[in-house]
Parts: sequence; C-alpha cells; structure tokens
Amino acid sequence: MSKCNIKACGNESNGDLRYWCLTHKDIASKDGKELQECLCKYKDVYEEPRIINPKEVKSIKIIYENVLENLRPVIMINEKEEKKALKIEKSVIDFKDFGGLFISKLNNIDLIPSYCTYCNMPHTDDGLFAYTPHAKHLCQYCGYFYRVDEPNIGNELALYFNIPKVEMKDNIIELKNIFKIEYDLFNGLVLVNGQMGDKIKIDNKVLFLRDYLNDVFKDEY
Repeated sequence: MSKCNIKACGNESNGDLRYWCLTHKDIASKDGKELQECLCKYKDVYEEPRIINPKEVKSIKIIYENVLENLRPVIMINEKEEKKALKIEKSVIDFKDFGGLFISKLNNIDLIPSYCTYCNMPHTDDGLFAYTPHAKHLCQYCGYFYRVDEPNIGNELALYFNIPKVEMKDNIIELKNIFKIEYDLFNGLVLVNGQMGDKIKIDNKVLFLRDYLNDVFKDEY
C-alpha cells in the first residue's frame, strides 16, 4: 500500500496546525497534532493509479451495491471494473471524487472549473460540498484553502467529459434490505434496484431520493 506523505499546510480557524497527506489527498491531523497516517478510507486505490486517455472512454458507470451497508462504489469504465485511482492529465480521481460527481449531478449542479491558487491543480468537491456552493475551497492536492470570487462547486471529471443532467422519473421505489444504485454518467440514467424513481420508501417513510442521498454522502470528503 502506498505510504502517506504528510506536510504542514497552514492553520485551522482555531489556530491549530493542519497537516495534509499529499499521497492520498486527505487530512492527516487531529487537534493540531500530526497523525502517523492520514484519514483516507481508500488508500489501496492509490497504489499505482491507472493512466487513462479521456478520448478513449466510451462509458463510465458508478455502482453502489448497497447504500445501506457502505459507500464504496464499483467503477466501471468501458464496461470494465477499475480498482485503482485514475490519472487523467493533471488529475488523480479516487472513489470519493466519483461519489462527489454523482451527488452534484443529482442536485443539478453546474460544475465550474476551479483551480487552487497555491498549486494550480484542478479542484473537486465531495460530500456536503458537492451540493453546497461555497467560496472557500480546500485543495485536495496541497491541503491549503483558497477563495474564489463567486461561490461554486467543482469536479475534475467534468473537465474531461461532457456529463449531462440527471433525469428523474416521478416514481416511488420501496426498499427493504437492498439499496443498489447504478449511475451512468454519459446518459444521466440513475437506477435504484433496477428502477427509475425520484422517491424511495424506507421504514414506511417516503423520502426524496436526492435528499436522502445528500444526507448519506455529506461526510464523504
């Protein structure tokens, strides 16, 4: 497994030092103290990221086998499962970045190209920030915060691919033990347990799919 490369990168709002892992694009400090390893959940995917040419990509699908159990997706590119992070030009895309794109498009977000003013790397917003426009961005590549003039949301995948809006169908899908999501980036199709629908019924409650998933994904930074 690839080793963490941790460096200090400024201060938190309370004055505590912040440490960042340049290898795994994640926080590596707690209460102002440097951790021995960063908090990235998907360290295994960073071992020898696969280089791909965006012009050779014909299809991308994100599959969550059961959202009720975990949020680690299966990524299918050209109908083949990808188990590593992807290197696309300057970008390194990992599983949480795919999830950020899914949530952004589910919320009909217009993704704006954004680049860190410290390292000039492109920016991706994940979790809560994938559906909440903001002017202060945390760069995943260098760990510094930077500001933009107008609040926005970015995702690096949108720099390389033309990704349409998600089209939702007025339909209620009842869930029991399985909550499988299949998202086809290139046609905007989202299936829940093989069906199209904008609402789910879970524990006898009817909820909007978008609102439910916003809450589920909010901590997937």
